[in-house]
Amino acid sequence: MKHLLRLLPIAPLALGLSACSEYPSDWPAVNKPLFSACPDIQGTYALTTPSGGNIAPVLHQSPIFRSIFTQKPGRWPWESMTIEGDINTGFVVTLARSPQTLDAWREYFFAQGRKNYYRNQYNTMHAAQTRWRGSFAQMSDDEYAANLAELFITATQRYELTRGTHYECSNGWIKSERWKHDPGPDRSRPEPDQLDGHMQFGQDHAGNLVVESIFQQAEQLNLWCGDGCKGIPLGTWTRHRWTQLNKTTPAHDGKFPRPWTGAFVIEHPHMLDPSSKPEQLTKLREKIMPLLAEGVHLSALQVTQGGFGYEGVRATLTSSTTDALRRTRVALQQAHLNTNKLGVNGNQEVEALQRLPDGSYELWLWLSMAYVLN
Repeated sequence: MKHLLRLLPIAPLALGLSACSEYPSDWPAVNKPLFSACPDIQGTYALTTPSGGNIAPVLHQSPIFRSIFTQKPGRWPWESMTIEGDINTGFVVTLARSPQTLDAWREYFFAQGRKNYYRNQYNTMHAAQTRWRGSFAQMSDDEYAANLAELFITATQRYELTRGTHYECSNGWIKSERWKHDPGPDRSRPEPDQLDGHMQFGQDHAGNLVVESIFQQAEQLNLWCGDGCKGIPLGTWTRHRWTQLNKTTPAHDGKFPRPWTGAFVIEHPHMLDPSSKPEQLTKLREKIMPLLAEGVHLSALQVTQGGFGYEGVRATLTSSTTDALRRTRVALQQAHLNTNKLGVNGNQEVEALQRLPDGSYELWLWLSMAYVLN
């Protein structure tokens, strides 16, 4: 009985710690909307803490951000998150890394391997003539940029979220479930994440993003009494954990060079043949004209000298946009009027892309004579 009496004064203290749910007193108050179920959480927020920690794992616990963030941020984590849009219907999340992080990554990446292998790989994939080679030439500029983002890290990444699909609103909060990450002691057979509560998101009057995690947690009173002493179970309590993402500026402005959109001429383009084949070229022009994308002009058709035993034709196309030239190239390929099997320098049938003085683009496309004139 004496031992029990000694514990009784301690139990209320444990209860007070476990059940505490007060909003931090030194934080700005949460801004609650008067006439909307959804809060306006537009803004840019820091994903790193002043001490160097990362808040992404907290966001990963919510299904809203589960497909955006991973449990472990990794070596080159995102540094800011920008939220834009009408929260009542949906919003866009843009993640960003700073130029300093990108520079550090490139330095690390280039140092891997031998004989500048990864540096050369990076430079090759960012070269204009690679972008216009083979299957890459079928991609739009945005598709090629997305392909590079899969191969290397990128400065920004964009996600679209929709109310009713990705999140719900209630009482001035964005709400979702909360998933607990606890792989257990056996890391070779980790336990799956478990649903253990819910989370809600709002914005305070200073423009910071506020996250409240509400979940169940088993508590016990631990007393030191020598080896083998077990704690005294105090039951399962509802816990409230508050997280603040500080208002900041985007880590990257989203403006970065695209060297692969520049002009180029491959090292050894086919040489023009002074001989002419007027009848064949007339037939070829008749085949090409209906396949030109809007705004594309066929400036010239010129016979080229035989390369590797083949002769061909250089089609010179002009347009105000490179995308129209890309679509024309795809149309010619689908009509079997060009080939990437007989081009010079491997699969390079696009021999040049140049910017003309008036701002338009000129594309040299090599067509195999065996395909187009027989």
